[in-house]
Amino acid sequence: MTSTQAAGLSTSPTGLIISLYTYPGTTWDQVAAAKKAHPSVPIIAIINPASGPGTSIDTKYVTGIQELKSAGVIVLGYVYTSYASRNMSSVIDDIDTYKKWYPVDGIKFDQMANTPGFESYYSNLTAYAKSQGFTFTVGNPGTDTIPSYIGTVDNMIIYEGPGLPTIPSLAGWHTSYDKSNFSAESFGISTLDEAAEFTESQYLGYMYITNDILPNPYDSIPPYLSTEVAVLDTSSTTAPRNLQATSGIGNATLVWQAPLSNGGSTITGYQIYRSTSSGTGTIYASIGNLTSFTDTLVTGGTKYFYKVSALNGTAYASPRSNEASAIPLSVSQPPTGLATPYVSPSQISISWQAPLNDGGSPITGYKIERSIDGGTTWNTIAPNVAPSPRWYSDYHLLASTTYTYRVSAINSIGTSSPSSTVSVTVSQPPTGLKATTVSPSQINLSCIAPTSNDGSAITGYKIERSTDGGTTWNTIVASTLHSWYSDYFLSASTTYTYRVSAINAIGTSLPSSTASATTSPATVSDPPRYLTPTVVSPSQINLSWWKPVNSGGSAITGYQIERSTDGGTTWNTIVANTGSAGYINYYSNIGLLPSTTYTYQVSAINAIGTSSPSGTVSATT
Repeated sequence: MTSTQAAGLSTSPTGLIISLYTYPGTTWDQVAAAKKAHPSVPIIAIINPASGPGTSIDTKYVTGIQELKSAGVIVLGYVYTSYASRNMSSVIDDIDTYKKWYPVDGIKFDQMANTPGFESYYSNLTAYAKSQGFTFTVGNPGTDTIPSYIGTVDNMIIYEGPGLPTIPSLAGWHTSYDKSNFSAESFGISTLDEAAEFTESQYLGYMYITNDILPNPYDSIPPYLSTEVAVLDTSSTTAPRNLQATSGIGNATLVWQAPLSNGGSTITGYQIYRSTSSGTGTIYASIGNLTSFTDTLVTGGTKYFYKVSALNGTAYASPRSNEASAIPLSVSQPPTGLATPYVSPSQISISWQAPLNDGGSPITGYKIERSIDGGTTWNTIAPNVAPSPRWYSDYHLLASTTYTYRVSAINSIGTSSPSSTVSVTVSQPPTGLKATTVSPSQINLSCIAPTSNDGSAITGYKIERSTDGGTTWNTIVASTLHSWYSDYFLSASTTYTYRVSAINAIGTSLPSSTASATTSPATVSDPPRYLTPTVVSPSQINLSWWKPVNSGGSAITGYQIERSTDGGTTWNTIVANTGSAGYINYYSNIGLLPSTTYTYQVSAINAIGTSSPSGTVSATT
């Protein structure tokens, strides 16, 4: 057979080719309904009872095929060819079985080869199928092919994959061949892009788009099947073209071009679709035969997505146009998250978050207002601070005064309404801080809660420590619920100075008076904690243990590991010094005898010496 030649794009209609790999029922009915709704659109349905015709006839398939054909659907039977490696006689047997059992119109040859040398395999199969009365054959290499295969079947599926094929990959064939030679099957497409489908249809004889996914993207029907077929219906109005959206102050303006085809009936108007998410949209407005529309029911700073469809004298709207978006402009929404991250008797620092919606125009600054009468009256203390870092410090405050703040955002359109307010009164600090030496590595702290909390309960305490007499401070606890604290893992013979601040919903108080204590001289460490054995194999036991709470004021430098095979009567040192010391430590004892009980103990080593052993543990290989 010979292929169809063409000097350029064909204007012949594009049909739907659907791998209908579902059992006869609702999905088959939907395909038949789509054909009845658009009788001018060619539809091919490929049925696949059991990776071919199967081993016994299924009367449900017979009935289903007859119903599809009565609706005008062309039905093909599926056979596989294993890229021309399957014995041709086996393929012919499948063709004969279809002829015997099922009233199909033609055959689809799946797993079609696309390398030189197998062309006659497919042309001979096509010739045989047609000699048996079948009228149409499709080959599916599932990917691009070479020109020598064109004509070996009536149509080839040159793309089968996720997403739509690129137009350049399709367009090259049309310098020499008519689009009727080619098909494409695209899956994993959640939302149908009607404009993209229409463009692709200019390069294909048949096509199919579905939202179904691997491993079997043909076991369901896409929810947009009826729209997909409507796009291919050249007897109806085509989609409006070149939709563009322009942002304005409080509005978005749309302009577009009329459809290339009106389906034989004068365009009477347009439907406008709008959504705040791409790829979706419901009918938002209907207008007369105009090619522009201004949307004034918008929220500034919100991105709107639009599509347009055309109406004529028929009962159906055209396919939708391309999607266009616009962000109408307005003053910003107020800033959010106003807070007071730092409070002292002479300074209150406020911070805030950018508005959730900037009104479509970038924020250029912020206006800061303050009230000392609970928000009855306001004074602007900063008319326009920089948009970053969204932080402002208010100095030279009065004692025993409650300050209330609010912030407004500024963009090119104007100044937003104010944010929610935040009020601050500085809490009193804790009193009676005491520091007591417990060991070479531990100091205990205690304090008395503030006598006044400005009406907001104390929720925690911040603890700071200094090793230079209070010149510099490090926060060792950002927030603890208790007014006492044990500071561990300290160095021996070292003086530590502490201060504590109270925390409530208003903020953090000034620090308390300081208290100092000096750790006692270094000693050997306490024993390690939580020694645990784990039997790994007949010849291996793993050990783990924790660092001592009290290191004796001298850093742990390693651990001594001892082992006993007589229940702890006698001990052998198996590791004199591990030479490493983490918070949690590990050791693997290998080369052990099976069915033997081993007992272990571990001692910590520091600069002073070796601690007493940990508690013993035993394990049997």
